[in-house]
Amino acid sequence: MMNTAAYRDLLLSLLPSGPAWPREEGSMLRALLDPAAREMARIDELLTSLEDELDPNTTDIALPEWERAYGLPDACAGIDQTFEGRRERVIQKVTTRGGQSIPFLTGLAAALGYDVTITEFVPFSCESGCEDILYTEEWAYAYRVNAPEVTIREATVDMSCEDPLRSWGNEVLECALRRRTHSHLIVQFGYGDAE
Repeated sequence: MMNTAAYRDLLLSLLPSGPAWPREEGSMLRALLDPAAREMARIDELLTSLEDELDPNTTDIALPEWERAYGLPDACAGIDQTFEGRRERVIQKVTTRGGQSIPFLTGLAAALGYDVTITEFVPFSCESGCEDILYTEEWAYAYRVNAPEVTIREATVDMSCEDPLRSWGNEVLECALRRRTHSHLIVQFGYGDAE
């Protein structure tokens, strides 16, 4: 990246030589070239920073464009979206391929800031033990997400001044997991000690 002085020197080197083109400090020609050199340095800095905008992990200026490209904010975004939260939703949309396994679903919840476990229900069969719960065949198509009663998401260091220091609630978790659950499955949510 070149600074203003480097661009001014470059512009001066492009000029013809001779007494009509004075290059010394304080000359009218140098004063005339300074604004152009400053603007070139500003554009150079902006273009260098655009490299960061190509990656959703480091985007800043182009975050609204990333959101538009991936259909965000959506119904699962929640009400109080911090800048960092918006960026995390874009990263999640870009990197999440999909799945229905327990590790995938708990990983999705963790990416959204929720610490959950998932309980599967096994239908009662002749191999079941005497203490097992008598779940019918329909329970094979259901699972329960066990989450804390209230999830508190803390602010990060690189947040903006408008972002809240804390946010509460599980609406984003429910929306995201319901959206990822296949239509033939039933997802339940248990909060607190519902294990």
